[in-house]
Amino acid sequence: MYTEQSLLHKLKTLSTQLKGINEIQPTSIKEVLELSKELSKAQRGVGIFPESALQDLLSSLDTYLEQPNASLTYLLIERIEEICRILAQNNMFVNNMHVEVIKKNTTQLYNKALIIDSCHEDGAKLVSIINKCDYDAVLISNTNELSAYLHAHEHSSSPLIIILKWNDAVNEPELLRKITEIKSVLPANALLLLMCQAIDIQFRLKVLRTGVDRYIRIPNHETYITSIVNSVSDMKKQSPYRALIVDDNKIFLRLYADLLKSQGFETYEFLNPMEVLEHLEKMQPDVIILDYHMPDIMGPELAILLREQPQYVDVPIVFISADTDYTSQLYALKTGADDFLLKPVENEHFCASVLVRARRYRLKATLKENLQKEVYERDKEHQAINSHAIVSITDKKGDIIYVNDYFCQISGYTKEEIIGKNHRLIKSNVHDEAFYREIWSTIKSGKTWRGDICNKQKEGGLYWVNSTITPMVDKEGKPYQYISIRTDITANKMLQQALQAMVISTSTTIGTEFFEQTTQGLTLATGATTSFISVPTNNPGIMKAISLFHEGELLNEFEYELNGTPCEQVKNNEICFYKENVHNQFPKDTFLKSSNIEAYIAVPLISAHGERLGHIGLMSDKKLFNSDYIVSLLSLFADRVCLEMLRLRNEAMLVQAKEEADRANRAKSEFLSNMSHELRTPLNAILGFGQLLEASDSIAQSDLEDVDEILKASRHLLHLINEILDLSKVEAGKFNITNKTTDVTQIVAECTKLIAAQCAEKTLTLHVEQTSKVFALCDPLRLKQVLINLLSNAVKYNRSNGEVCISVSSNDYGCSISVADTGVGMTEQDLEKIYEPFNRLGAEDSETEGTGIGLTLTKKLVELMNGELLVESELNVGSTFTIMLLKEQVKPDY
Repeated sequence: MYTEQSLLHKLKTLSTQLKGINEIQPTSIKEVLELSKELSKAQRGVGIFPESALQDLLSSLDTYLEQPNASLTYLLIERIEEICRILAQNNMFVNNMHVEVIKKNTTQLYNKALIIDSCHEDGAKLVSIINKCDYDAVLISNTNELSAYLHAHEHSSSPLIIILKWNDAVNEPELLRKITEIKSVLPANALLLLMCQAIDIQFRLKVLRTGVDRYIRIPNHETYITSIVNSVSDMKKQSPYRALIVDDNKIFLRLYADLLKSQGFETYEFLNPMEVLEHLEKMQPDVIILDYHMPDIMGPELAILLREQPQYVDVPIVFISADTDYTSQLYALKTGADDFLLKPVENEHFCASVLVRARRYRLKATLKENLQKEVYERDKEHQAINSHAIVSITDKKGDIIYVNDYFCQISGYTKEEIIGKNHRLIKSNVHDEAFYREIWSTIKSGKTWRGDICNKQKEGGLYWVNSTITPMVDKEGKPYQYISIRTDITANKMLQQALQAMVISTSTTIGTEFFEQTTQGLTLATGATTSFISVPTNNPGIMKAISLFHEGELLNEFEYELNGTPCEQVKNNEICFYKENVHNQFPKDTFLKSSNIEAYIAVPLISAHGERLGHIGLMSDKKLFNSDYIVSLLSLFADRVCLEMLRLRNEAMLVQAKEEADRANRAKSEFLSNMSHELRTPLNAILGFGQLLEASDSIAQSDLEDVDEILKASRHLLHLINEILDLSKVEAGKFNITNKTTDVTQIVAECTKLIAAQCAEKTLTLHVEQTSKVFALCDPLRLKQVLINLLSNAVKYNRSNGEVCISVSSNDYGCSISVADTGVGMTEQDLEKIYEPFNRLGAEDSETEGTGIGLTLTKKLVELMNGELLVESELNVGSTFTIMLLKEQVKPDY
């Protein structure tokens, strides 16, 4: 605050203390007394302050200091509130009528801004704007917070700018009360700015007279807001004001210079006016002070010469002269003077006049700088928009009055061809009339229209734009111009169509159908008349189109010679593209000539390993536009076509390899089958003679043991041959299975009797879970073979004193037979290999007999009976094999 404390603020503080809200401070009463006496004396007779009321207040305060009492307290409160009300209304006039001369080294800048805004989000944005201008902005939400802030900073020396942002609709009485309330608590040197919606001139005068220093309409641009704030303060004066003083009188020259330097000015001083013209480029004055009568050149003449210099056109000029001739003063003003002061001039008047001119010029220069910056930024934005967007402006009838270069580039028209024409010139037939009526209906009502439009180029090509059309409306709200800003989205639109075609052609089709869908999709996405996929044949120089879509028809297996065609260039190069006249450039190509093909583009089909598989391309009886897009699109399709070609090739190779494997397997099975028959004959002889030797009474005991080993080895070999023979029959598809409704429980009972002796020999406990009869569809003989194999394994691979358990269960759909043991078990890795032929999982090194093909044959037999063989095993715990069979369809008669 200034040395003179705000009477309003001190009275408000004293009123609060008298009401008992805060403790009464004697210093507050003394401060009010001193300030009231000082201001009453300074303003006596000007009609601004209520002198009689002030005198009454002074008398009451003196009495209260001597003898305070309740009745006097109430009287003081009433008088203080009345004076506060009057002072709040007249405070603006005090500020305006009091001309203040800056004292040396006491320049005070408005660097603190308090923003009163009930909307925190908007207030934060305003704080950001004000802070950018080097103000220290603080956001508060209401007048209570304002009072608290002022009370906390009452001894601060920084002047304040208060910005009241009124967010509600303007209600005159309510807004005026709020302004009065704020003014009543503000220091005398505080400035109040009001931001609200548009108000008329009468109400503007009311808020001005109530104490508002500046009004800012909202919404408004931040540049304007900062300009207004700067216009009422010295905040932007980052350097001293500069004054150019020219006077041929050395005494006056020194006097004026000293006075201005005492106000913080920098001065350029010249006794000889002609020397000024030699130093013009070195000076940047904010104000010029000229003596009127000088030798060699008159002050007005010098002013004319100065005004001829671009940098001095707007610099204010103040003349000082003792010449009272009215004509001389008029001449000075005519030559460019802003003020004319008569000698002798009072020091304060001189300093105030010069300071006002310098301050206004500096503010004007700042505004001009901001404006130039704004123009520069808008110009750069305009350049950016022109380089990126398609811009046009029409009058209210829709006739084009402006287009930018990008508009001409994409449409193919020159500015001369399109200015004055209607947008119907680029209208395509893609949209119906209702589409355009909806656009006109929207923009004619003053609203902005946004959407995608397909336009037509001068040469006939189509292009898509994302368009925003904004109407420019007059005071009555009626459009008088339409500004359209568009972005080229042709590539995106065509890519959408291409991707859609790609999805259709690849999601549900393969092989020939895939190639056909691909060529059709290409024509749809590009507007071409023909699309093809070609591959080389076994004949050199001959290509075959595995898919050719031409004028809506598919022409497959179309062969042609490469020589003399553009396809020959595709084979030799990477990409071949002819925008027009291709049929005349390749006269040997009969297809191009007969179909009147104008444009041709093709790209090679190259695998990831660099192998050339063929090429894919487009042909059209019209010019092809958007070449970059079409090339990228063909490349995309080419990659997918290559993958399909390689897939077909690999599929053919797999089929061939499978056929060869099947033939080899059948040959192996036939060999094994034949060899098994050949081995059985001598083996049966060995078994027969061995059994005769075993029955002989004349054989020695040592020889009998040898015969027993021969018989044991022969029976094992016969078992192996039988399993090999069965397996080979199964793999050769010659194994006969007769499935019928069978009593599974009876088969289980028969098998357990056969295996009981082996269990007893190895001291194993055999458990058979009893159940009622269960029937299933199977081959009884093969089911017995499967069960005996599983039970034999459960015995062979079990531990001593272990267990073998057999159980049968059923449901509505089938039955299951489980064989569980407590043997060595298997790991998860072993379970993956148990059905491999001749793989005994390491048991081949043990004393346990086996062939390694039993489980393989068992699984295949179960599958031939339309069943499934499942296994569960845990190492060192045991294994469980479960046979799943379908249940009988019709229950048999008992």
